[in-house]
Amino acid sequence: MHLMFGLAGSGKSTLARELTSGGSGVRFTLDEWMIRLEPEVSIDSAEYGPKADRARDLIWSVAQQVLATGADVVLDWNSWSVERRAWAAQRAHAVGAVVIVHKLSTSIAEARVCPRFG
Repeated sequence: MHLMFGLAGSGKSTLARELTSGGSGVRFTLDEWMIRLEPEVSIDSAEYGPKADRARDLIWSVAQQVLATGADVVLDWNSWSVERRAWAAQRAHAVGAVVIVHKLSTSIAEARVCPRFG
């Protein structure tokens, strides 16, 4: 299972797509799930945190089934905090999966420009 963390614009989603481009794994992108499950909730909303936590739980219920088949899982959300990485790693280890953590680096200035200019 792949976890990643880094500033916005550092390439987390790009890496997630690359890791699954060969068809050997399944990418779970929190932003995509939130848009479908909670389209009215913006990332700046006070409701976002609890609703995103519920979405992560739902994603995990599917991801663990994928891991049980032996396929790779890429969790495409920012696992910035040690607690969030531990949350995912504990669950992955419980189903016998190996966890790979990707730390993506970029400058703050570059991260601010990338979302605007791609």
